[in-house]
Amino acid sequence: MSRSPHIKQRRRPAALRLHLGDCGVIGDFCAIRDLVSHGLARAVAQHTLREGHAARPAKSMNVTRVREVQTMAFKKVRVTLHSIFNDNTGDDPGNELEIFGRWDANRLKFDPDIAEVVSLEHHNLWDRSGDDAQSVVEGTAFIIESSADIDFFDGEFLQIVGHVSEQDDFGPNDVLGSFERNLNLSDIHDGLVQIPQFNESNQRVNVKLSLRVLESA
Repeated sequence: MSRSPHIKQRRRPAALRLHLGDCGVIGDFCAIRDLVSHGLARAVAQHTLREGHAARPAKSMNVTRVREVQTMAFKKVRVTLHSIFNDNTGDDPGNELEIFGRWDANRLKFDPDIAEVVSLEHHNLWDRSGDDAQSVVEGTAFIIESSADIDFFDGEFLQIVGHVSEQDDFGPNDVLGSFERNLNLSDIHDGLVQIPQFNESNQRVNVKLSLRVLESA
């Protein structure tokens, strides 16, 4: 039977052609599918499109929010004190410096409840007293190679602190210098820590210390 040319054919609304399994189009269908019949789901889809509600995959959004809450910045860092180099003996007798001092790497965090910085971990890398000073010939390095692996989380920071002195047989010992640096998580990268040369009475020493990020998330 031929169709009258004056009668327009009505097309089925786009919403009725959607399938309940098509979660990429209407995310709410996934939940409706197991609760109501196919016909009711079509009606709900029509109503949603007529009212202009934005199609949003609610389930995937919830998963994203949970992941955001669970995500926490993290780095496992190796701090290594490599050596102390005698760059110049200065006016000391002979060509050696009698070196002593201490170097530490600390994991710290600010506690808002008590408004203070608290220590979470403490690692000593090197410790020598003046009674046990290390002789270092000019132009050579005293090799230490002492390391500590420390886990840092968001809001925590690495503190590197140390000092070097030179033991004198006569008169007071020479304090060559001290160093302190605090690094938050985003400032911790692979490479040498920039430590100024220690200098007192033309006695000069260089301290070599590095950071290496072993893991990060």
